[in-house]
Amino acid sequence: MPAFDSINSDLIHTFDAKADSIETLLDVINQVHKLHFSSIWILGATIVSPQGQTVLISGPLSSGKSTTVLGLVFNYGWKVISEDITHIDMTTNEIINFASPFAIKPGTFDLLKTTFQPDKFPDPSTVWMALNDKNLGCNRKAGIDLVIHFDKPRGGAISLEKISVPEYIRAILQKSNIALVNGAADKICEYVSEDSCYLIKDGSLKERIQTILQLCDAKAPLNNGDLTL
Repeated sequence: MPAFDSINSDLIHTFDAKADSIETLLDVINQVHKLHFSSIWILGATIVSPQGQTVLISGPLSSGKSTTVLGLVFNYGWKVISEDITHIDMTTNEIINFASPFAIKPGTFDLLKTTFQPDKFPDPSTVWMALNDKNLGCNRKAGIDLVIHFDKPRGGAISLEKISVPEYIRAILQKSNIALVNGAADKICEYVSEDSCYLIKDGSLKERIQTILQLCDAKAPLNNGDLTL
């Protein structure tokens, strides 16, 4: 299992998914969170990058967000910019690179392997999985090409609904600091174009991923995900 290195040079601790405790990992995550607490932060939100685009995927606990992202990473080569908590610096207008290790629930990789080619997915030995460098991106400008929000699945047929940016903000409001930071809601409206937000309900893992891929194919990279090192 690869080690997880904090992206901030002030944090010198390296988390080893085999050797360290969950408390140690959470401590590292909390330290990074505190360093960027004045930025916009969204819990349960992942930023991924397919071929220069910037895609924000969010959803409540057990909505299938992380499993979907892992499928996009290992089967389609998407890069992870942030995982589980997304920070956007309002001063520099950058998405902060912080891909914390994925929390692996029982059955996650069995589902991925039965949905896609099984040899593309590793066999995690712990409940936490850090990604290799080839699966990670770096800080990028905060223009977001596509927003996907998952509703908690109820076992029905897949449903795709276009929503407005204000509707998306309301969906994530309780899992973010948007209501507490002056100008944060306006910044989100600046970063996300009006016709780029979608709500996905239910559906299988394969259906969800196919829907996201189709949305990405239909949308030219509006912001080009300018990288900053």
